[in-house]
Parts: sequence; C-alpha cells; structure tokens
Amino acid sequence: MQILKGQKIDLHSVFAQPELGGWFEVKLLEHDAIVAETVTSMEKIPEKWLPQPNEFLPNQPILNPETFSALKVSAVAKEAGMNVTLLRQYLSGIKRPSLEQARRVQDALHRVAERLLAVQFVG
Repeated sequence: MQILKGQKIDLHSVFAQPELGGWFEVKLLEHDAIVAETVTSMEKIPEKWLPQPNEFLPNQPILNPETFSALKVSAVAKEAGMNVTLLRQYLSGIKRPSLEQARRVQDALHRVAERLLAVQFVG
C-alpha cells in the first residue's frame, strides 16, 4: 500500500497485475460496513476497465483546509452533525472519509454557503 500511496506504482499496474493474483468486488453496506468478495468469473480485467497507464493515487487529503480558511472547522462539523476531531482528521489526511461522510461535509458546506449568499447589504 505504501508503494501505491507513495506514487511508485501506477493504478494500471496495480489492477492489471494484482499481487494476490485475483480481484475482489467491494461493496459498501449500511453503517459504512465494507464487504469484499473474490471475483472468480474472470481471468483478467478487461482493458477498458483499467485506469490509464501513469495514473497515480492522489497524494493529498480529500479536503484542503486552506480552501475554507474563513470557516471554523468546528462550525462545519456542527453543521454536518459530526465530531470536530474526526473532521480535523479528514482535513489533515490522517483519515479518509467514506463517500457518505464526504457528502455530509459537502452538504454542510453548501448549506453554510447558501446562508452566506443570502446576506444582503442595504446602503
């Protein structure tokens, strides 16, 4: 995993020549549970499913704290209904949010932005 995270191997190679000699179908279930099942019906992944050669895993956190420096992390966490420490871990890249958690943060930011856009100054 460190080789993949460190961008020393591209995604095409990882999927075209898996270390374990097979593939898994990963399913996201309720409550962020993940199930991986072995795919036995294929000898190799079709080329059209593979990432392009020289595509690497992004080497930055999913959220960039500088993007929202005008907002307090604690306020966004409260708006999203999540723990502020967890949101800070997402921002720093220590943890990666599930798709559902990322959407919660995104929706919270959109709600805050809508309230900011509603502000009008009357001269």
